Amino acid sequence: MGTQSSALHKQTWISSRIEAAGAQGVSIDQEKFLAEFCIANSSTRKTGLEIIKNLEFTGKIVLRGGDLFTPELFREYSIKEKDAAIQEQLNSEEK
Repeated sequence: MGTQSSALHKQTWISSRIEAAGAQGVSIDQEKFLAEFCIANSSTRKTGLEIIKNLEFTGKIVLRGGDLFTPELFREYSIKEKDAAIQEQLNSEEK
């Protein structure tokens, strides 16, 4: 049940980001974005680059946490997130 609530929260958060982007004249296909975001955050995580390619991000800006979120930043964030997950796993194996 906790996962469902978390997924709903994530979807609501993404929707609010997309609305904020829309308010600034940036058009984003919400359903496509949500589908890709869910894939990216599942156990079959895709890289930021693949998501950018799939979403045809060229020339689009996604707002994340109120910041302008370009494909380059998206890629950097994805890499940092992966590094943190790997580090976390290494730390838990040491215990």
